[in-house]
Amino acid sequence: TRKFFNGWRDQPGLLDHSTLSAAERLSDAATECLLHSQNSLIIIAGAGTSGRLAYLCAHEFNRVLVSIGLPQCFRYLIAGGDAALVRPVEGAEDDPVKGVEEIEALCASAPVRPQRILYVGITCGMSAPYVAGQLDFMMNLYGSDASAASSRGPADMPPEGYACLMGFNPVELARKVHIEGWRGSFSDVALRLEQQQTAHPDRFIILNPVVGPEPVTGSTRMKSGTTTKILLDTCFAA
Repeated sequence: TRKFFNGWRDQPGLLDHSTLSAAERLSDAATECLLHSQNSLIIIAGAGTSGRLAYLCAHEFNRVLVSIGLPQCFRYLIAGGDAALVRPVEGAEDDPVKGVEEIEALCASAPVRPQRILYVGITCGMSAPYVAGQLDFMMNLYGSDASAASSRGPADMPPEGYACLMGFNPVELARKVHIEGWRGSFSDVALRLEQQQTAHPDRFIILNPVVGPEPVTGSTRMKSGTTTKILLDTCFAA
């Protein structure tokens, strides 16, 4: 557990200033949405375990909102759809275009057109193309050229947006392999998001404490899954 809070080797952990600052900015963005929950969407998205945690947390947080008389504004997206909640859907996380289509569909299906959207994309290894496509889409709409981009965006998308990448690798170790059938790599998206965070720290956030390799290689249900749950509960429920 020490690595959760102090970080792995010389990397930032949960208690590092940069992590706490990013978590505070995510919490501030969530507060803005929750103060206007009747016309806001908070979308938590991921593939595999990350998508299942998105589902779990979105339902938990919506139950809290209902208990205090507020509209439910949390939504989840999981690569492969609801079938992936109970069994693996091979290749689903490799489709960035499908990820974008699902954000658009979620906003279009809202009973009231949302005025603001907070997107949190979770990919433990900074590698999932599904999340890369969604983050790229959010930056295209709400980034440095936001006013021009928004006017070109889908009519159902909110005029105000925030985006957060949650992962557990340094940005420089994000996956550099070109995404098949797309225009870049996850690394390209992460570096672009890093630039947007510098320019607009209240709207673009990278939340990436480094907790070290899993005890069982590739099993993100363990340290990374636990850290994901800690961060989501801290930022949204504290």
